[in-house]
Amino acid sequence: MNPVRVPQAVATLVYSSRRGSLGGAEAPGVFHGCAVRVLNPHVSIALSRGDLADVGVPLQKPLYTEYIWSPVEKVRVGPSDGRRVSYRRRNRGRRLADGLGGRVTVQGGAEGEITLAHPSLFSLPSNVAVAGQKEAASDCICQQVSTLGLSRNLFKEFGVGCP
Repeated sequence: MNPVRVPQAVATLVYSSRRGSLGGAEAPGVFHGCAVRVLNPHVSIALSRGDLADVGVPLQKPLYTEYIWSPVEKVRVGPSDGRRVSYRRRNRGRRLADGLGGRVTVQGGAEGEITLAHPSLFSLPSNVAVAGQKEAASDCICQQVSTLGLSRNLFKEFGVGCP
């Protein structure tokens, strides 16, 4: 959901894992696919099982998702009426809404608890679980960002570098 006044792009990364299984440490997640959507202000959407199947996600496995989001355009610092403000010049036009990422567990088709994270804490999927999946996740996001005609630097703060 987008609770702010500016359009945001949301990238959903879908994994399977033995998270929460009894008798052992949590295994690293296995990346299966991604979806990027643009949310207008004060709008929410849902990804259906069909949406997940369309990006190659195996629906018979336990799944969890991670979300990263960023404003489509830079967000200006200061009042919208054009008055002069005392903010430092370097802060003007920052992506103020950057700095948010989240994770949610989906079990039995029901959404679980959503947790927020700063981009510096976010990491793409680990190549420990499956060789090359970190690059596959980045490529997936970049391809969808390009298809939507969005800036290739949109998720740069999250370590997604698009050529």
